[in-house]
Amino acid sequence: MIRPSKNWFEEINYLRAIAIIGVLIIHTTDDTAAVKNLTGLMFSLMYIEELIRFAVPMFIFVSGFVLYNKYRSELPVKDFYKKRFMSILIPYIIFSVLYCIVNTQLGLFPAFTLNSVMDSIFNFTASGQFWYIQLILTFYIFYPAIVAYYEITKDRFGIYIFTVLFSPILIMYLLGSFIPSFGFAITTPFKYLIYFWHWY
Repeated sequence: MIRPSKNWFEEINYLRAIAIIGVLIIHTTDDTAAVKNLTGLMFSLMYIEELIRFAVPMFIFVSGFVLYNKYRSELPVKDFYKKRFMSILIPYIIFSVLYCIVNTQLGLFPAFTLNSVMDSIFNFTASGQFWYIQLILTFYIFYPAIVAYYEITKDRFGIYIFTVLFSPILIMYLLGSFIPSFGFAITTPFKYLIYFWHWY
């Protein structure tokens, strides 16, 4: 029998289960917004879908909490990046290529060329759900910097809390105003940054 780590909280599994059910409900009811002749049932489904939108922020919050709980004493940056590279980035690239192949066969992809595949990988557009990969990779890339910032500001709690609450909003505004589009929502991770950051 495998015993959980002493830093593990069993409640995390329950939160993940709730978030998973929420995401399933969102994807199940997502197409109701495209229905032209809305009935009472359709309105009910749309209401449920909006009500359950907490699921993705909950995933983000849990990810941040698990990372903090695991690396609260020491963050081996090199091993941290290596583990995420092997477990997330490589599978993402493989599945992006597979999606490009399948979509080309189905006529949903213009042409299977090196440039088009690289464009899909870089822009996270091989499949719709890959926006979440962009989101979580961004958080992992900046996680060591977030930890370093926390260590600097933890004794100045008021300044830290103010920054946590308002910097994502400011960053989103600046990015949306001054940074050109690269084919994907570059501001997306900053909309969820506050959930990822809140575990501290």
